[in-house]
Amino acid sequence: MSKTYDLRYSTIIPLQRAIQSLKEKQTHKFASLDEWKGFRAGFSRVYDELMRVPLDNPPVVSETIYAEQVEGIRMERVDISFCEGSYIPALVYNPPENIKKAKKPAVIVSPGWPQHKGENSHSWACKKLALAGYVTIMFDHVCFGERSEGFYFDAVNFDGRNQTEIHIESLCVMAGTSIMALRAWDNIRVLEYMLRRPDVDGRVGIIGLCQGGLDTWMASALDERFTATMVLCGTTSFAAWADELPRLSPLANATPYIPGIMKHGDFKHVFSLIAPRALLAINNFNDYWWPVSGFKETSEFVQNIFGLYGAGDKFQYSLMNREHTIYAYIDDCIEFLSKGAL
Repeated sequence: MSKTYDLRYSTIIPLQRAIQSLKEKQTHKFASLDEWKGFRAGFSRVYDELMRVPLDNPPVVSETIYAEQVEGIRMERVDISFCEGSYIPALVYNPPENIKKAKKPAVIVSPGWPQHKGENSHSWACKKLALAGYVTIMFDHVCFGERSEGFYFDAVNFDGRNQTEIHIESLCVMAGTSIMALRAWDNIRVLEYMLRRPDVDGRVGIIGLCQGGLDTWMASALDERFTATMVLCGTTSFAAWADELPRLSPLANATPYIPGIMKHGDFKHVFSLIAPRALLAINNFNDYWWPVSGFKETSEFVQNIFGLYGAGDKFQYSLMNREHTIYAYIDDCIEFLSKGAL
């Protein structure tokens, strides 16, 4: 039975008004490339600061734990340094030996919430990428898989939280950072590892679904060494989330958000930091937690920015009606890569 509330006592509504006011103060149109570049210079500095992680940043080191040949694909279980004394567990999928190139392009697959490197649809997607000739890697993000730190995750009740996430989110707030900054850091550390591999030719793309799509574009906006970025079921706007999700479902938790971002910009401004590098954005129409209004606003804005660079063909976006799984879109990603994105 639904509950009714006296709106006189609402805190959500005044906060929604505050976010709408912040949105109205943002810059929404750029008439020239010079105008955009002027904004970009200041916004990227602010964004870098908002995404800063207060951890040491030593050179990436790695250790191969084991390797096995599985259905023609060499699987490597590796640990990659996250920071001093902490590691990211990962699986590398090497293309079959009949693909003779000594060096190949690489693809990073960023799992969504609460997925990990052993999740089936992501594993199948990695296998398909390897068979297409890409050195592919998938790993456990902070809070999940082998990085759950022993706390029990209630997958039966699936209430949207796990104890590790709660603890780390609390520590992030105290340290002045966010879960999304940590997830982006994960991606960049894995990028460093892939660029050091002797079988990778320097081209590295990244694919992510849902919250994995979020940290995919957030990381690519921070680091221009990502050659191609593919965001699956991971595009809307913070303003649309603030306006629409409270009417549909709880916002679950604060992990997908960047504290203070709306004072400076929204999804569309961060997305546009990727221009003119190759960018693919696909959303699933039925994912109500990714409001279509935000997807359209972001995509149209980003299309304009790519056009200012004369690189309109480098950005592709579409709204589809499929399952909320990475495997449902992996063929679209491979086609995007094969047509010159990577």
